[in-house]
Amino acid sequence: MSKTSRRPIVVGVTGAMGSGKSYVCDLLGKQGIPCLNTDVIARDEMLTNRDLQHALSSLIGHNLLSPNGQLDKAAIRAYLSKGQEQAERLDALVHPAVRLRVLRWRDQLTCRVAAVECALLLESHFDDLVDYVVVVGAPESVRLERVCRRDGLTEAQIRRFAALQMTQEEKLAQSDFVIDNSGQVPLEPQLDLLLKALGK
Repeated sequence: MSKTSRRPIVVGVTGAMGSGKSYVCDLLGKQGIPCLNTDVIARDEMLTNRDLQHALSSLIGHNLLSPNGQLDKAAIRAYLSKGQEQAERLDALVHPAVRLRVLRWRDQLTCRVAAVECALLLESHFDDLVDYVVVVGAPESVRLERVCRRDGLTEAQIRRFAALQMTQEEKLAQSDFVIDNSGQVPLEPQLDLLLKALGK
């Protein structure tokens, strides 16, 4: 989508693991900005899309769903931990379904500004679905601590999964706006400036 397209304006919120994308989107939501989380959509597609379930189960060599009907996250993580090639194969199956959902959601918007939270916004080329790229940034030590606390992963595991994504520096180089979520700078004034720049 071009930056000169008609409203509503849709921003893509991305950042490295542990940068605080979801927290930033929660704050935007409190200011009346509709926020779509692509991770939530991906999970929903994997839980409800039978064709996708079969394709992913064949890919990872393990039933995608656990006996209680939940996603077997351990099996998915084990497959992804094998490397970049495996991640790309999995993404090639999941991303088209997510892209369709984002397009449908975007086409139904009636607000002035909306946001899409997407960890792989740039890697998946979903940035062509939004008008502006907002990168949430934080120092590596802060990001590692957050993910360790949130997901119970070791630093080595986090670094393995982070290696499947662009680095924070690469994301920042492709950003239209940057939100400093280091904890050293208040977030609300930064978001106010962002929304003002977007004409909200």
